[in-house]
Amino acid sequence: ECVTRRQAVVNQARTLLKNNTREND
Repeated sequence: ECVTRRQAVVNQARTLLKNNTREND
């Protein structure tokens, strides 16, 4: 449970980071 929740957060953070990088690029 904890791992899954953490994984979801990491996934979201990664997506946000990707979006930010794309926008900057």
